[in-house]
Amino acid sequence: MLHKQISPTDFSTTTISNCFVELVDCVRKFSGREVILVPNTGNAGDGLLAFSAQQFLSEAGVNFQVSEDWSQTSSDDVVFLSPGGALIHEYQGFYEDLCRSFIQTDAREVILLPNTVHHLFNPSAFDSDRLTIFCRDRKSFAYCSSQLKKAKVHLAPDLALSRFLSNRQPTKKPFVQVFTQMNFSQRIKLVRFVICSMLVAHTSLTLYRTDIEATIPTSGTTNVDLASYYNSKFLIDGEAEVVSFFLFKALRQRKSIRTNRLHTVISGILCNKVVTYCDNSYGKIEAVFDVAGVVTKA
Repeated sequence: MLHKQISPTDFSTTTISNCFVELVDCVRKFSGREVILVPNTGNAGDGLLAFSAQQFLSEAGVNFQVSEDWSQTSSDDVVFLSPGGALIHEYQGFYEDLCRSFIQTDAREVILLPNTVHHLFNPSAFDSDRLTIFCRDRKSFAYCSSQLKKAKVHLAPDLALSRFLSNRQPTKKPFVQVFTQMNFSQRIKLVRFVICSMLVAHTSLTLYRTDIEATIPTSGTTNVDLASYYNSKFLIDGEAEVVSFFLFKALRQRKSIRTNRLHTVISGILCNKVVTYCDNSYGKIEAVFDVAGVVTKA
């Protein structure tokens, strides 16, 4: 598997900013009002996406309520569907079902924040003139453009890359607030992730994913898939920020980062590190960087 190196100098904030123009214009239409932000269940990398989405809306002056209860949606509501990569065949359509439930309500407008959309089990249920889709790669853009005739389809970078345009870094300040709102199993999960991040911070272990998107064999003695040690819907206020903080803290203290996780790569870059990476099983990393105008090198 071909490995590449990427560093902070490979990213142009001007280029990234220009790539976000359409999404910024779309979001700013709702400045000063409250919208529904629908969560996307995922790992610690998705926690960074959740934090990025929340900050992106806040910085545009948009108030939001995180909710997965589509049954309470009214005709006056604007719905933002969280960013991510779950709209592919491998993930069995769970997030698609949640998205479709909101799209089929009477909501005034529904916006899908930058996603990978390679397969929809029921494309016709997404084809609404009230839906705007932002794709984070060109294959997704081509697929949605061919399948959906009423929905508006655009390209925009992965939302974690918006961290290059924001001065707000994740902090651990909400930790106590988040911890007290969690049930027992959630607390155990968070503590386990924090402990794992401390381990990763002071070792040379690789950070390759070991799930369905894995591309290379790994050993449990030399590799820890840090992002996979936390999984959540990120419904608790401040939870995504706390998880992102400990992910960043671990990566900042490392001498080297080797991974095939997109958001471990992005997190490492945001921590001002040079990252060595190979792609996931369907070329997500290269596809996402292409849309952001980043040229990587072997």
